[in-house]
Amino acid sequence: MTRSRLHGFRSAIAVLTCVFAGLSQRAYAILPSPPPERQYAAQSWIGFSTDDDYTIQLNLSLAGTGSGVILRQGDAPIPFKVTSWELQMFQLHLATRFVSTGLEGAELSGTFKMHVLSYTTTSPIQPNDPMNRLMDARPTDLPGPLELNLSSGGRHIRFGAWPESELTGRLESVRKAALPPSRQSQ
Repeated sequence: MTRSRLHGFRSAIAVLTCVFAGLSQRAYAILPSPPPERQYAAQSWIGFSTDDDYTIQLNLSLAGTGSGVILRQGDAPIPFKVTSWELQMFQLHLATRFVSTGLEGAELSGTFKMHVLSYTTTSPIQPNDPMNRLMDARPTDLPGPLELNLSSGGRHIRFGAWPESELTGRLESVRKAALPPSRQSQ
């Protein structure tokens, strides 16, 4: 075999090896959501704890400050001040000062959820494929675009939170849809 034919033969083997390896591998294209913008974070948020015992309202301003309150049915409201907040990618860093005694050292933080905008694969999705988890909610996931975490003295409370305007709009839609047809146009 001549040197050029040997080189061509090796190149063909290399190409075929890559093709067969590529066919046996799954090719994924996943497009995650971009991080939220500061303007989106700077609004009023309403959250509900995982045990449904607590409700939180967090008001963030574009100036980097804010306020809030935590409510528990039958207990006095727990107000707090946000002395500063910062958004780094999906992480919401909050410096808080709780007005209530007993929560002076409490820490409040948040994480905006990343979701998949698109997902493609070159082969059929298999039932036990680990990539399916990107598409499915897990039991530990909280509803809402923002997860808030309150830590105080070894106790942790997780909240699933929505923009207040979105919750208000959803409530109005449900109330309107629940009306008898004769009253829906009113």
